[in-house]
Amino acid sequence: MKKIIVLLALLCAVSANAQQLIGGLTPTSIKSILTLSNVENTALSTWTGSANITTVGTLTALTVGSSTGLVTWSSGALTNNTLAANSLLFASSTSAVTGNSANLTYSATTGVLDRISDAGTNTVVDLLTVTHNSSGSIVAAFGSGILFNGQSSTTADRNLGEINAQWTTATDATRVAKMVFQLANNVALTTAGTLLSTGIFDLPIGLRINGAASSGKILIGDGTNFVASTPTYPNTSATSGKIMVSDGTNFVASTPTFPNASATTRKIIVSDGTNWVASTETHAVPGTAGNILTSDGTNWTSAAPSAGLTYTAITADQIAAVGNAYINNKSGSILAITLPVTASVGQQIAVFGGTNTASFKFVYTTSQKIHSAATTTTVTTGNLTAAEQWAVVLLTCVVTNNEWSVTYYNGSITAN
Repeated sequence: MKKIIVLLALLCAVSANAQQLIGGLTPTSIKSILTLSNVENTALSTWTGSANITTVGTLTALTVGSSTGLVTWSSGALTNNTLAANSLLFASSTSAVTGNSANLTYSATTGVLDRISDAGTNTVVDLLTVTHNSSGSIVAAFGSGILFNGQSSTTADRNLGEINAQWTTATDATRVAKMVFQLANNVALTTAGTLLSTGIFDLPIGLRINGAASSGKILIGDGTNFVASTPTYPNTSATSGKIMVSDGTNFVASTPTFPNASATTRKIIVSDGTNWVASTETHAVPGTAGNILTSDGTNWTSAAPSAGLTYTAITADQIAAVGNAYINNKSGSILAITLPVTASVGQQIAVFGGTNTASFKFVYTTSQKIHSAATTTTVTTGNLTAAEQWAVVLLTCVVTNNEWSVTYYNGSITAN
């Protein structure tokens, strides 16, 4: 269109008969002839623009707003006229681009800085929210993470590490999460630790204190912190059945072994001269208060202790009853105490010298015997006689019903 207008202007300039050439055409008829019927008589300075423009062309300068507006484009450079240094640009509901009062800034040396200034004194403000939503059905291991990259010796943007939070239970009403820490290990990111919702920090390999972990030492509380133990503990597998014992400095595996399997009820650990083993015999439960352990020849049972001897002063001969001690106050002749017909092993009888100057004797029946270190009575009817007035003899049954042993005596005794 510009070329046509220029041509008309030239024709007007070079011909005195220009009016005759255009034949006195009006601007409206010229627009019609040149098919310019869509051109409007509107100054560009007041033109509001159109959504139908597809190409603007090359602009050498552009000011948004006024000459001191928000952003100015000139000579290939974008100039920030109103934002604080290093502020980022934001779209808002009221303006195309706004600043953020330097709360969120960027620097090539310090990166992005997110800053909130308020009047709080004991509150926490979340400055960064990382969100991952999905249109799928969420299950365990779904979550959000932050990836850290850095340049290696040869390549930019290598993975340094990652922190992610993920569901262990994704059901909303009972949701539980964990936080996983990953670090580059021989190129690949591997899990270095996992913080569980229970407060447990799960380490896949181990823990060092002050950059060291002496062999055999363990974590132990010193009342304030957990520190490395002073003694060491076994750090290798030991023979089955061995336990930890102190050698005075460290804890080591025991030399003897201990039972490592279930044993019969009521058995105890005893030594076989080399190792500790389960006993052959069983040991009874305590039973009634005051009971003692007694052997039945095979196992240990609980039984009431002997009540001791009952003391009785007598003046005539009699058949003894187990558990009794007799004081000899008979007058004029020797006191005869006949052994009981029935007696259990361990039961006792005794005679103490008293006012009887003729002393006493034990009389036994056929098949009964009385043993002492010096003599044994016969199996026929006989007796064991004490010679002195104040003699004392204590007998204990050693074979049920029939055999007795002189457990104690004071004075002289004679078997007949």
